[in-house]
Amino acid sequence: MNLRRSWFVLICLVCGFAFLYLPILSMVVFSFNASKLVTVWDAANSPSLQWYRALFANEEILDAAWVSLKVGIINACGAVMLGTLAGFGLARFRRFRGRFTLNAMTTAPLVMPEVITGLSLLLLFVALEQWIGWPAGRGVTTMTIAHMTFSMAYVTVVVQSRLSTFDSALEEAAMDLGARPLKVFFVITLPIIYPAILAGWLLAFTLSWDDLVISSFTSGPGSSTLPMVVFSKVRLGVSPEINVLATLTIGVVSLMIIGASLWLARAERIAAAAGRPAGGYAPPRGPPRGGPAPPPRAPRAAAGGNLSHPAVIVPPLSRARRVRPLARDQEHREPNTCRILPGRRCCAVRSMQPCWWRRSPPPLPNPRPISSRCPPWW
Repeated sequence: MNLRRSWFVLICLVCGFAFLYLPILSMVVFSFNASKLVTVWDAANSPSLQWYRALFANEEILDAAWVSLKVGIINACGAVMLGTLAGFGLARFRRFRGRFTLNAMTTAPLVMPEVITGLSLLLLFVALEQWIGWPAGRGVTTMTIAHMTFSMAYVTVVVQSRLSTFDSALEEAAMDLGARPLKVFFVITLPIIYPAILAGWLLAFTLSWDDLVISSFTSGPGSSTLPMVVFSKVRLGVSPEINVLATLTIGVVSLMIIGASLWLARAERIAAAAGRPAGGYAPPRGPPRGGPAPPPRAPRAAAGGNLSHPAVIVPPLSRARRVRPLARDQEHREPNTCRILPGRRCCAVRSMQPCWWRRSPPPLPNPRPISSRCPPWW
């Protein structure tokens, strides 16, 4: 039964990957075809690079690619800034006026159909042009604003999910050491959430580069993006230049993935050689370079101990050893006083604070009267 199930799972996996990647592989192969027909292989003159030369000589596709690249970069940077601020506010400030509205407005583009989003943005730009005279027609500016509107929602979700698992004790420790909130954000918070910000930037750029519907509503003359040009060519008939364009896109993405993988592997090797986990911090081990190892810390002495036994090593007390406080009539009325109970010790810093039960330290060989002051290790 397990053997049959494993063969079934393997067959389904192979069929799924073949369905996804065989068309892409066929486009890469037919990009070197010498024939004008994209589905007929010219065995006599192939492989050939003539369609690569034709693509780089096609100014329409190159101009559309430049517009898509420019809109995608500007959109990704703006969406990262706005989405990071929105995600930071939603993750850190649990209750404030307008939180529900902000959360709804930032997540609405995730579930809104692109046709409705594009049409509403088109009507907004037309109304603004009639009222204040801006924007003067549709073009790269309106398309960038429209892309930033829906890309910001994805960045907000990514950054908010990362900040929800962020340990705020790191920021509190930095502020306890005297750092201001702005410096804490740039020195502590930002490096930790940097992978989420980078993922949001790449996601926003990819969504902008691949968008067709919203770009069709908000673009104008001379601002056609690459998906719009490709879609128009597909309706009139597919040319081998489309195969070349897809091959170049796949090659660029593959090189980026390989470069990121090599960079991560190099970072892991450097972290392993330094003796700390990759992407984190570990305290240095061993003595510092150029100097001897620091001397071991001497144990603290118990107040009131015998001179022949000046130090008593007291085990650390955890929070689990705390039990219910003493009754109010059993509290110490004199500040900073101590007393011995059978097997336990109780100490109060102030007279009105409740005492907590704790284990008493190991008895001295020659016990002496306990001092009226609380011992320093207590």
